[in-house]
Amino acid sequence: MFKTTASAIFALVGVTLLAGTIVSADRGLGNSGTDCFQIGGPDVIVGDIRGVSNYQSVDGIEAFAFGTESCNVGDTTLLWNEQTNQKPVIGQSMYRYKDGRIEMIGQGWLKHGFFALSDDWCGCGCTGTDGTVLGVGCSDLYSSGLNGQQSNMGPKYEVNAFTGEYPFPATDLNSTGNGIYKRLQVKISDLDPAQDGGGIYFVEAQYVSPDDAAAGNGYNNASWTFAEVNGSDDAWTVSINVANTVRESQVIRVWPFLDLDARVHDVFVENEGLVVVACKVRANGDGTWQYDYAIQNYNSDRSISSFEIPLAPGAVVSEVGFHDVDYHSGSPIDGADWSHSVAAGKIRWECQEEYDDNVWANAIRWGTTYNFNFVCDVNPVVAESTLGVFKPPAGDSVAMTVPVGLRTPTGNSDPTGPCCVDQSCEVRTEQDCDDAGGDYSGDWELCDIYICRDACEGDVDSDDVVGVEDLLAVIADWGCSKACVADLTGDGLVTVEDLLVVIANWGNC
Repeated sequence: MFKTTASAIFALVGVTLLAGTIVSADRGLGNSGTDCFQIGGPDVIVGDIRGVSNYQSVDGIEAFAFGTESCNVGDTTLLWNEQTNQKPVIGQSMYRYKDGRIEMIGQGWLKHGFFALSDDWCGCGCTGTDGTVLGVGCSDLYSSGLNGQQSNMGPKYEVNAFTGEYPFPATDLNSTGNGIYKRLQVKISDLDPAQDGGGIYFVEAQYVSPDDAAAGNGYNNASWTFAEVNGSDDAWTVSINVANTVRESQVIRVWPFLDLDARVHDVFVENEGLVVVACKVRANGDGTWQYDYAIQNYNSDRSISSFEIPLAPGAVVSEVGFHDVDYHSGSPIDGADWSHSVAAGKIRWECQEEYDDNVWANAIRWGTTYNFNFVCDVNPVVAESTLGVFKPPAGDSVAMTVPVGLRTPTGNSDPTGPCCVDQSCEVRTEQDCDDAGGDYSGDWELCDIYICRDACEGDVDSDDVVGVEDLLAVIADWGCSKACVADLTGDGLVTVEDLLVVIANWGNC
């Protein structure tokens, strides 16, 4: 993990700067590394998240709305028919990184599109239209005020994010209420450091559109950015001018940049939607390990209702945790926490009810992320874990489980630690490390990118500080294939691996 939280913030700002400015050799028709005119139909992405509306809190809950600018990077116009279901809907959510975990702390209802502008935010070169479609290369801005307009917001539960289908008019589409009604809601306790708040905050936006989904382009419709939180008592505000928007990505994917021992895996419900599963395992220094998992249902309509991972025989499990996100404003989805059980050879979390018992049970539905964690006395080994599917088979999607290979407590209780051989790190026992002629770093730790490297590696400008100037030096040499100062890994290229060296060694040498 980074040396300080502040260090992490500065380093991550560098990561977003990189994402917003680096154009690789096979990209560059648009700005910020965005591919334009993708073959295969309309393709809507979130080109930018900017502008915030902060609303008056109610009963310990704050509400926000964020402006979004969409871009059509496909080769066909995107439908934007106002009084029909042939137009995009826009979801927004808020996340927080704290104590080594990324958690979703708020979500809102969906803004319904109503007119497509013909701007060119993504630099693709816009072919203008009459507003009933988003033109090829064009962008459309909805201000935060429009995205927070209650009279044009519908519920998420009616939308099939995999197909883009939803009924129109949506339930309660024209209804209005108090300051937090329908809007992205966050508990003040998750914002106030004096309560359970604090950490690094993020905002994510996602578009869902039927013709985009029909073209198979529904997997890149989310983007995210950093958020700053300020306030006191019952008045809290959010600003998002910290760094550029990271396009075509979900917040959960930043976890390995915050904790270099975190891993992210993409899995799919059979012939259906994307589920992003992330895990992080850290040694506690006392012979036990902290296991953390986050599961984001990105666009699966069938949803996820259980999570099961294997355990080594005799494994002792404690401090089992679960975290979900609240539904609100009349949503029928039951927010009951999942139950958990520890039996011989497995630990399992599951939704309180099955689909046949309650279609509104608290499954991990699209656009939401749930967290699972525990402590165990067995070290991690990659093994197959299982996600259970909530809704019955649909079309050619019939499987009721999804396998995923994750780091799980299926190793043993013998002390292991990082073993450095020629600057390469593997987790071994001390004896195995000695036999390999390596340098053993201590019991119950994991390999990080920096653990086998010099303490000041990443100090490109040799000022005894690994910081912003070194990050910018890597960016300046990006793609270099000659003898470059910023080639920190010595592989003859300046790539993300060199960026990670800078991030891992951030701070004073």
